[in-house]
Amino acid sequence: MILKNVTKRKNYTNRQIREEGLILARLDKLETWITRNTNN
Repeated sequence: MILKNVTKRKNYTNRQIREEGLILARLDKLETWITRNTNN
C-alpha cells in the first residue's frame, strides 16, 4: 500500500503525511471511478 510507504519517511511532518494521504485517497477514488465508467 502506498500510504504505508509515505508514513515510513521519517523526515515527513504529520501534516505532510496527512495531506499526501488525502491526495492519494482522492486519486484512488478517481481511478476507481474512471475504470468503473470506462468499462461500462
